[in-house]
Amino acid sequence: MWRSDAARYLKWRAEARDYFGLLLAGVPMLSGQLGAAFGFGAEMALDGGRRRTCVRHWDLGNLVKATEDALQGILFANDRSVRWYGPCYADDDGSSWISVHVWEGGPWREEWVGKTVMKGVTVT
Repeated sequence: MWRSDAARYLKWRAEARDYFGLLLAGVPMLSGQLGAAFGFGAEMALDGGRRRTCVRHWDLGNLVKATEDALQGILFANDRSVRWYGPCYADDDGSSWISVHVWEGGPWREEWVGKTVMKGVTVT
């Protein structure tokens, strides 16, 4: 079981890194102490013969860590530079998406709530 889970994770991370690399091409890497907020959505799906339930049944910390790992070397040099977290959540809303908001230099600010739409779209 562990080997198949690890293989799926490594496959997901490689695909996520490719996607983030294309999406963030030309965006300068962030440096210094960083903050991050994450949102995740997923739908019901069959995965290798196993039924996946909703994203809310997964460990939110693992979702955050896996996404940080995929962004390492693309948006920031090392995920150890993430020192603050804003709102993080997982929602089974009938679609698959990831929302990422990363910033430099301090803790989450409440006024950012209006700038980050936590349904997979970040407004700049």
